[in-house]
Amino acid sequence: MPSCVAGSSSTGAATTRACSAVAARDPRGRSIAVATTRARRPFAWEAMWIRVIGQLHLGIDRHGDDSLVVLRVERLGANVDSSAYGATFEALARIARSARRILRLHVETFSADAGMLARMGDAALAARFSPSAAPRCYGPTSLIDLAREIPAILAGFNSTARQNIRAVGKFPVAIRPVTDAALIPRMDELLRDTMQRTGGHTPPREWHGILPYSAAHPDRSRVIGLFRTDRPEPESLMAYAWGCCHGDHVQYSTAASTRAADLRLPMAYGLAWDLMQWGHTQGAKLFDFGGITEGTQGGSDPLGGISDFKRYFKGTYAVVGAEWELEPRPAAARVARFLRRLKSKRRPD
Repeated sequence: MPSCVAGSSSTGAATTRACSAVAARDPRGRSIAVATTRARRPFAWEAMWIRVIGQLHLGIDRHGDDSLVVLRVERLGANVDSSAYGATFEALARIARSARRILRLHVETFSADAGMLARMGDAALAARFSPSAAPRCYGPTSLIDLAREIPAILAGFNSTARQNIRAVGKFPVAIRPVTDAALIPRMDELLRDTMQRTGGHTPPREWHGILPYSAAHPDRSRVIGLFRTDRPEPESLMAYAWGCCHGDHVQYSTAASTRAADLRLPMAYGLAWDLMQWGHTQGAKLFDFGGITEGTQGGSDPLGGISDFKRYFKGTYAVVGAEWELEPRPAAARVARFLRRLKSKRRPD
C-alpha cells in the first residue's frame, strides 16, 4: 500500500514541498519508483531512478535566500523493500551530489522493528551518511496493536480512556471528516493555540493540499474533526487530528484543540479512537502516536500532559525513528551554518 504523502514540513521559515513520484516496474515486473525533484524554480539535476518496492518522496527546504536547498526524506521504512536499503541510500546520495545548490540531505528512518531500523542505519553509514546532530524526527513513541478486533483494542485501554471516548455521545458534539477549505483558518488558529499551550512551534500545515488529498485517497489520509452541533462553522470546530496510513502502520501526525469552559469534554480521545478504527479498517497493524516523552502533567516537561494522554491507551513503548544526513559539499555547509548563526545573533529580540 502506498504511503500517505500529503502535507509538508519545515525548517525555520522554509517550507518543504513534496516532489513527485510515479510508479514504474523493474525488469522482473516488481513495482519501483521514479523520484523526481520538482519546484517552482527548476534545478539542474536529472530524475534519478530508485529501485525500491513502494514509493519514495523527497521534500525541499528553502535555505536562506533560496540559493541553496535542503532535501528531506520522511519515514523511510515500510515503503522500501529491506533488500533495497543499500541501493536506496546510494541513490539518494547521488541525488544529493547532483547539483551544487543542494546543501544537505536528511533521511528520517522509521520502523517498529529494531533489527530493521539497525539495517537501515548500516545502509546509511555505508553510503557515507552520518547521524543527524539535531534530528527533527522523534525516536520514542507509543504503539497500539491494531491487528486485534475492534472490541479487543478498546478493551485494552485504560478505563479513563474508554470513559472519555464514550463521553462524546453525552455532549452536543459530532465527529466527522474535515473537508471544507473554509475551515483552514480555524485549523491554523487551533494549531497555534495548541503550540502556545505546550511551548512548541510548528508551521501551518498545507491544508489546501492535505484536505483534497484526503478526499481523493481516503485509504491513505484522514483529517477528522470534533464539531459542536450548537455552534455555526467555523467556530464549531473544536479539535481535529490528521492520520496518515503508511501501509503497515498509521501515524498520528497532527492534532490541535481549543478549550471551552462550558464543554468539559476531553476532546482528543474520540479523535484518536476514530483514527485507530480507520487504520484497522485499512489493514494497518500498528497505530503510532507520533512520539512520546517521559514527562507527566505538572512537571517540567511541557509535553507531559500530552504524553499522559497517550499513555492512557496503554500502548507499547518503542524507539522507532532515527535521522541521517549527508552534506555533499561540507565546506559550503559550514559556511551556511556560520552565516545562519550570524544572522540569528543580529536578529532583534
